[in-house]
Amino acid sequence: SGGLDGVPTMEPTAMALAVGDEQAGLEAHRVILSLAQLAEIWAADEQAALGVLSRLASQPEYESDLRQSVYVDFLYSTLLYCRHSELSVAKTFAAFDVSVEVLARACAEQLGKEEAFGLWSQLLMARIKALPPDDSMSLA
Repeated sequence: SGGLDGVPTMEPTAMALAVGDEQAGLEAHRVILSLAQLAEIWAADEQAALGVLSRLASQPEYESDLRQSVYVDFLYSTLLYCRHSELSVAKTFAAFDVSVEVLARACAEQLGKEEAFGLWSQLLMARIKALPPDDSMSLA
């Protein structure tokens, strides 16, 4: 099947993310980012994309709350990096999922730089290995 900007997609077309809840001290809850939502974010200007991400991440005060603003900017910047790096949709979902999980766990478990990098490396390798060969064996 075709993906965004002609990039082939893999099957699942949705990804579940663990994201932090500010009031619950980064207790994880699930947010679903679908292929359609990813397309909406990539097609939108920055402000509209931030609005979509703030809704998906349950961060309704992102425009006025510094923590929510930083978190939503992190989500957007991660997706923007994937897009500018021309990663496939499958790799974008993998990178986004891993980045969000590492941030949540690093904050909750107070991981140091080396521990967080080790976790990121471990999770990313596992996610990439789980992709179909066309995605796991390519650079983009």
